[in-house]
This record gives sequence, C-alpha cells and structure tokens, in this order.
Amino acid sequence: MGRQVLRRYGEPWEEMEREHVHKYYKLLGARSCANYLGRPISGVRAMARKLGVATRREWTKKEIRFVQDNYERIGGKCGKHINRSRGAIRAKAKQLGLSYTGRPWEDGEDSYIVGVVREVAAALGRSPQSLAKRLERLVASGNTEAL
Repeated sequence: MGRQVLRRYGEPWEEMEREHVHKYYKLLGARSCANYLGRPISGVRAMARKLGVATRREWTKKEIRFVQDNYERIGGKCGKHINRSRGAIRAKAKQLGLSYTGRPWEDGEDSYIVGVVREVAAALGRSPQSLAKRLERLVASGNTEAL
C-alpha cells in the first residue's frame, strides 16, 4: 500500500473529518486519525483540542523527576518510560534547563579507547601522548577524512 499524500497545511476541515476526530481521537490516537484522514499529526492534535476531545495532560511530580534524573543521559527516550512524546519531553527539559548532547559514554569505553591508543602508538613506535596530540592537531586542522 502506497504512502498517503498529506493535504496542505491549513486546508479547511470537512465536517466528516471533524466527526472522525471527535469519534475516534481518544480511542485510536492522533497518528491513526492522521493516517486515515491524510492530515498531519499536528493538525489532527490541534483539531482534537479545538473539538474538546484532547487536552494537554498535566505533568506529575513523578514524571518531572524522571525527566530531571534521566534526560541528560537518554534524551527524548524518556518519553517511552512515562508515555510522553519526544516533543513533550524536549519542551519540558528545556523548561527545566536540561540539555542532551548525544549518546553518553559508557564506563568501559574510556578504557577501550586508552587500550587502542596504546596499541596503535606501540605499532608506530610513538608514545600514546604523542599519538593523542597528533590526532588533536589533525582534528583542529580539519584533516579528518580518515576518521
């Protein structure tokens, strides 16, 4: 089955579409309604709020604590644990002054890197410090095509 073409953003809603959202939004959710109607998910959510069938859920203290404790480590994946969208998680994290910069380094990764650097340095007849400094210079110069 081919992918449905989404209607233009802002196109007027037909009565049948409003009825579908009113009847099925709580039961099936935004994604299912959007797929059926060929509308963007954001548009379906907005219509559901307008029709009064969707309201923004208040954040519980437990959810906020979970985001505070885990966002910097796992980012938007917090949502899977507390049934919130990535967008909702990002917005709450921003409100809380939290940031996520990518996959965190795991405990054993540093020692693995040190071991590899030692092996390569020994193979080249250089010190690990010399190898690290050379790599730093290569990165600074933009000469990283091999990385």
